[in-house]
Amino acid sequence: MKHLFFFFFLVLAIGIALGRWAAFALAPLGAAFMSPAIALSCGVGFLAFAWFCGGRPQTREWFGVYAASVLAACLALGWGLGASSPHKVLEARWQEAAARQGGLSVTLEGTVAEGRAAWTDEYGRAKFCFLMGDLALVNEADLPARALRKLPGSVRVSGLNLQVLPAYGERVWITGVLSVPPGATNPAGFDWKRFLTARGTYALLKAKEVRLLGPTRGVRGAVYAVRERLVRQMDASLSSDAADISKAIFIGERSELDPEFRRALVTTGTLHLFAISGFNVGFVAVVLFRLFALLRVPDPYKSVCVLLLLIAYAVLVGNNSPVVRAVIMGACLIFAGVLKTRASALQALGVAGTLMLLVNPEEIFDPAFQLSFVAVAGLAVAVPLWGSLEDVRRARSDRRLKRWMAVLTLTV
Repeated sequence: MKHLFFFFFLVLAIGIALGRWAAFALAPLGAAFMSPAIALSCGVGFLAFAWFCGGRPQTREWFGVYAASVLAACLALGWGLGASSPHKVLEARWQEAAARQGGLSVTLEGTVAEGRAAWTDEYGRAKFCFLMGDLALVNEADLPARALRKLPGSVRVSGLNLQVLPAYGERVWITGVLSVPPGATNPAGFDWKRFLTARGTYALLKAKEVRLLGPTRGVRGAVYAVRERLVRQMDASLSSDAADISKAIFIGERSELDPEFRRALVTTGTLHLFAISGFNVGFVAVVLFRLFALLRVPDPYKSVCVLLLLIAYAVLVGNNSPVVRAVIMGACLIFAGVLKTRASALQALGVAGTLMLLVNPEEIFDPAFQLSFVAVAGLAVAVPLWGSLEDVRRARSDRRLKRWMAVLTLTV
């Protein structure tokens, strides 16, 4: 079946959505078939049956049974993942910890992970925010905060009048009041809680005091050190405006964009040009392939080096959905080149989506994930039409109607 992995991805996504809906809408019924464990067991059973079918003679009938078994397994696995998402468990534990705190101040130590920004609001107040991960308690005797000691995830820190915005990878000591993000307050309104939890952020911390403790260590510290070195190089080599734009485009550092320029981008609907996405990954990949070609690196080693550097780039810019999707698709393209076979965009998209949803089922509810995959799927379907459009343009005049239909299809 053509584009089989893409269909696997679609069925898995449908299963996750159905599992999440069943976990909330049908939970009062207590139906046994709604159990995540049973759904996951059915998924494993269908996979085992598909494995058995794969060993049978490769006839059309057996291939149909094989494909149906795998699709049923994807649906069942998706259902189980959607109904048993660990994010819901962590949400409840963070909510309990915040309620136990009861509005009292808590002191945490952590690492600045991403989302770093500073701006001045319409009332002239200097605001800041960033995400803080690798959380640790400063004072073990701090009873209201002890429930947070072993909770994974990150916290969104915000406040006023911070003298120095900490760099990525900086260890910080913060005292503030903890709360959980609100959900959608109106029907079809923006769900702030879902937006944050899909990214592993479960709580808000209103900072009262912030202290900088110095850079973190280890692999993550090394990655952040490289990021800061790139920022300093751009500041030293380019003019102020050019450096700010380059940092926004290539490493996702938008905190230093001029506020008026940022508002103009929002007004004109062009702020997405400064979002780290597949364009950035593709640009970096082209540059790396060209560089290794100039250095005359053999093809197998060149492909491995480019793939490793693309993974490092994804970690460097924050591992958001479009970047991870682009890196996985790039890996499929690289492996296809190494194996001397033709790469399929929809197949690579299906592989990327399946892997991402297996790691984090909440991705399916993230607008960045949805827009990225819908856009690339549209391109993968529309771009091959260009060849047929060129053929029609060279055809005789009696095929004018078909030509205009092809033009309309490509435009859509």
